[in-house]
Amino acid sequence: MNLASEPSMPEAQPTPARDRMALAVESRSIRDVVVVYCKGRLELGEALEEVVGTVKAPLRAGRSVLLNLGEVETIDAAGLGVLAELAAYAAESSRELRLCSVPRKVAEVISLTRLVQVLDCYPTEKDGLASYLGIAAFCRAS
Repeated sequence: MNLASEPSMPEAQPTPARDRMALAVESRSIRDVVVVYCKGRLELGEALEEVVGTVKAPLRAGRSVLLNLGEVETIDAAGLGVLAELAAYAAESSRELRLCSVPRKVAEVISLTRLVQVLDCYPTEKDGLASYLGIAAFCRAS
């Protein structure tokens, strides 16, 4: 039997970057705090601009931001740069940007780059909100 005459199976193609989970950004307000949720890959691309806009708008308006990274799969240098930019912007605006629910892989990268020195991180969204609102105020708000 000649293998060349057999119908060939299509080769498996690598998953294109656009098919991987794109970054989705949503937000909600709890009193003077805006919780921004990121889901997907915090990587170079247009979606990072959406994160910047979604975080800077409430900071500009005098509100604080809790950035929930609980559903972030990975972060690259551009994503780290955005976090550093947002931390600096918050400090210049005399507002605060805090992180919560940071996945272990992402936390390791943030730690290695020493961004933990400029960003407060909390294990859960509740902990992050309580840090802004105080325990009693948080219980009434949630």
